[in-house]
Amino acid sequence: MGFAVFVLATSFIRISNEKSRSSVATVTEIVCLVTALVAVLFVLEWVVKLYEGYKVDEQWQMIVERLTGKYWYGMWTYIFCFGVLPQVLWVRRLRRLRFVRVTIASLLLFPLFIEVFVILATSFHRDY
Repeated sequence: MGFAVFVLATSFIRISNEKSRSSVATVTEIVCLVTALVAVLFVLEWVVKLYEGYKVDEQWQMIVERLTGKYWYGMWTYIFCFGVLPQVLWVRRLRRLRFVRVTIASLLLFPLFIEVFVILATSFHRDY
């Protein structure tokens, strides 16, 4: 979320000096590293859940339901926006384009709202 606020704030300001441009590039590289780390941790979390799911059928069913169930798009949107999309910033030519940075920053905010929707929707879906 901090990257999105930073990019949206700096994208509409004309950056004239080289120090400011290098700070934007540095922050973008840090975002690449952090999102790669988050993606690895996210995969490890699911591997551990799948391993534990073999022991308990209810956990296994919950994992399969999240990935392939009625609200599958919420989970896959989360994976795509936090795991795959920021990796585009590793390409230097794309990383320097303001449009690409703003688009990725905006799309990084999107899964937060999707996650809340899926939590609420699945809660109401199971209750009624």
